[in-house]
Amino acid sequence: MNILKAPILENASSFTKNKFNLTWYTFIIYFFISLLLTAVHFNNNPKNFIVSVVAMLFCGACVSYLAFTKKHLLVSKITAIVCTLIIQYTVYELVNPDRTIDVIWFLIFSLFTFYTINVKWGVMVLLVNFFGLALQQPILTKFANITVYTRPITDATYTDQLDYYLNFGFGVLYMTFLLVKLINEHKLINSELELKNKLVNDQNDEKTVMLKEIHHRVKNNLQIISSLLRLQSRDIEDKKTVKQFEDATNRVVAMSLIHDKMYLAKNLSKVNLHDYLTTLSSELIASYSTDTIVTIKIDTQLELITPKFLVSFALIFNELITNSLKHGFKDQLHGEIEIKIIKSSSFLEIIYFDNGKWITSHNDKSFGLELIDTLTEQLDGVYTKENSVGTLYNFKLPFNSENIN
Repeated sequence: MNILKAPILENASSFTKNKFNLTWYTFIIYFFISLLLTAVHFNNNPKNFIVSVVAMLFCGACVSYLAFTKKHLLVSKITAIVCTLIIQYTVYELVNPDRTIDVIWFLIFSLFTFYTINVKWGVMVLLVNFFGLALQQPILTKFANITVYTRPITDATYTDQLDYYLNFGFGVLYMTFLLVKLINEHKLINSELELKNKLVNDQNDEKTVMLKEIHHRVKNNLQIISSLLRLQSRDIEDKKTVKQFEDATNRVVAMSLIHDKMYLAKNLSKVNLHDYLTTLSSELIASYSTDTIVTIKIDTQLELITPKFLVSFALIFNELITNSLKHGFKDQLHGEIEIKIIKSSSFLEIIYFDNGKWITSHNDKSFGLELIDTLTEQLDGVYTKENSVGTLYNFKLPFNSENIN
């Protein structure tokens, strides 16, 4: 019986193997069922005999194709079409006293199509056969002048009864088998999906831990650099150079804070801008330790921002706040800084204001101001500055949904 055994598929998924094996054994079994029905209808029921012979030959051809190509999809599609035509032929040509067998067979081939091809084909086969069967009685009565009637199967001839019980018994058994296969296939798919989802979640968790660790190490390295700059500045006597070291240290701290926020954030792709600016301003105020009480108000419509975009933001705000603390609040008891970020459909507007009385010229082209110019250009933005009462910066930056929320 090895000749009847399904060919072994190499390098195929378990789902493909299951569908191929089901297709193979369906045609093997139905070949012998058709052979038996051919013998039953020989010499007493020519129309049923023709149907049985056609079905037997079709099964044999399909088995040969499967054995040669080891591909089931084309066979399954041809089967869906041919079996639909055969069922419709039996519905309109074989005016049987009972349509139960027709219903069983079109349900069988619908389930077979569901399993071996896809849901779309299965629904199509089911609907075509259903409407064909539903329209059978009015069409035959109107156009063929045939009266469709029903009678108990016990009133039929012996061969018709044998045909009925063979079809009915095999049909019910095979339909039950297909339902079980579909249920098991559904369970298997769900099981594999759950396994894949668990694997993906585990990989995502592992990557998240790794990324957090990377941000943590980068933050630590930047803190070491800032500490080294502070230590180095202690050996420098020139006050101007010391201030330059102090500014450089604060720029490193501004970038270090980004990685610190990323390490602590639940979402590694975005950083809370309000939280970051609050921390940055607190760090800068503590760093310069001025005698002036400085309050900072932050009002932003932009909640989240990507780390790549935040680097430019951080350095710009670092320079603005640093300049205000160094030059704007000398001899003042209280200083105020206001930061407002407005988000529109096409751009971001950033308004920075301090109420300081600057002791140096606003027009001095320091490294900090040059850095603001460069970073603004990198963001494809522009800005204006006013210094009639305090200092007011107004930035306009193109809106980029990839960089901001």
